[in-house]
Amino acid sequence: MICLPDSCRIDVLTNINRCLTCVLEIDCGVPIYDVVHLYGCEFYGLASLTGKLHKIKLRGLKLLKVLTSERIDKVLRNSYKLTFNKRLATLYVSCSKRNEVVGITAYGEDAFTYVHKDLQYPFQAAVHNSGYVFLTSTGSNVLHVVTESLEHRTTLLSGQLLVPRAICFNDPQDRLAVVDSTPGKELRINNLQIKATS
Repeated sequence: MICLPDSCRIDVLTNINRCLTCVLEIDCGVPIYDVVHLYGCEFYGLASLTGKLHKIKLRGLKLLKVLTSERIDKVLRNSYKLTFNKRLATLYVSCSKRNEVVGITAYGEDAFTYVHKDLQYPFQAAVHNSGYVFLTSTGSNVLHVVTESLEHRTTLLSGQLLVPRAICFNDPQDRLAVVDSTPGKELRINNLQIKATS
């Protein structure tokens, strides 16, 4: 899925003969800034300007607004990145302007907040199969390693990154890819081997 906030549209792509082809367009009515997969054919779309979550069901093509508290609406407003922890059914929201990452339970309740002196403009989170969560911090050029309940463990690559943004895991190889980029400068992808320790 690719969200197009300027047109309030989500494009659903598939791989046909090694070419990405748009097979479905979803008109959301509001700008959607990020889409995250939940389970099966269900997704969440983040309407950052209104501070609302929209549940997208591809089967039957339904677009439903998720009811949340005023506190959660405030967290979601002006946030741009979502990460879903399927094991805990917890949604991590990167709140760059407030320099915090917030975990929201499946029931739409504010569960926990991560704030750290070296967490500046958090961009994205990635959940490792060991249970740890990795957070990019584009303002302080480090990676944060936290527990699933967002308790601080350690920081990685301090001073070695420019502006760490996108982050994802290759689970079969247990490697972490970090896209490190600065506008007008080179794009680097750091491929790290992860070793889980108890």
